Amino acid sequence: MATVQPLPSSTPEASDSASPTPTATATIDPATLAQYEMPSFARRSLTEVGPIGTSEGGLAPDAFGAADGPYLEALMRRVAAPLPSRWLSILLRRTLVSRVTTPRGVGGADFAAERGWLLLRMGEAAAARAVVQAIDNGAYTPKLYQVAMNTALANGDPGELCPLADAGLAATRERGWTVAQAMCAGLSGNPNEAKSQIAAVRRRGLATGIDLQLAQKVVGAGPDGGQAVTIEWDGVDHLSAWRLGLATATNVAIPPALFDTAGRQALYWYGISPGISLTDRLPAAEAAA
Repeated sequence: MATVQPLPSSTPEASDSASPTPTATATIDPATLAQYEMPSFARRSLTEVGPIGTSEGGLAPDAFGAADGPYLEALMRRVAAPLPSRWLSILLRRTLVSRVTTPRGVGGADFAAERGWLLLRMGEAAAARAVVQAIDNGAYTPKLYQVAMNTALANGDPGELCPLADAGLAATRERGWTVAQAMCAGLSGNPNEAKSQIAAVRRRGLATGIDLQLAQKVVGAGPDGGQAVTIEWDGVDHLSAWRLGLATATNVAIPPALFDTAGRQALYWYGISPGISLTDRLPAAEAAA
């Protein structure tokens, strides 16, 4: 049977010898960690960017010839979209989604952002998402983060923002990414954290009115969201990508009159959204066809 040892009769005196210093917890260099998260052999090149190769019907990698990047970007920005011709739109969409060589003078991520932005303006939300997602998350630039947020909203899928939210906020400091962090906490099954972040968003004035209500509705759609939010469009005078994207994500019908305050591409995005009942989106679906 074990014997309990008596306590020392006197308090130990301080020793003159130095106490051993605890070894600091080792930290992993971010660059080294990235090697394990995405090994170099698995990373996609920025030299050729695009979701569709020649075997899938895309254009050849040298489709843009010797044209430099800034010229092509300026040309894309000058396109008045949506295009009046359906056939011209189909041809341009095929060009923009092709896996082409990044022209000189621009980075692959920024060039993808410009292509994605033009596709969004054309009403091609799914194609824009494919181009944006052809870039690895670790290679995103501030411009691509901006386009990626609009792409997720155009597709009515706030979940697309979750892998990007933290880095997107750090890169752009845009308040939308702060609200996205709260929505993603709710979608990932952390309702208490989501509610705390939503409260912080309200307190800091980062989102108000219907913009905040729609974000709360997304949080409530997550596991154990526990909150029902009724969306009232009274007093809302314009339709933004944020409002359209979160409304379609949560199956909230948008008053038809609000589409008159946005570009025609918004009607196309709404028309192909699976989150809205066919009855509500039928007029928009006919326009997008």
